Amino acid sequence: MSRFTIHCASGDYELGFHTLSVNEQFHWKFCVFSHTLLFCHLWWDHKQKAFDVFKAQN
Repeated sequence: MSRFTIHCASGDYELGFHTLSVNEQFHWKFCVFSHTLLFCHLWWDHKQKAFDVFKAQN
């Protein structure tokens, strides 16, 4: 069975690594400020991708 690993962080907070199986979920909440940037790195099998998931508009 494939597992999906996610690591998210911002400049102020480290959300850690989470490994999910089929039908599992991971949730979080964060406060939005004018400079908030949240980014994640994802791994699934031999694939990986890093991207910004939220960037505050000034």
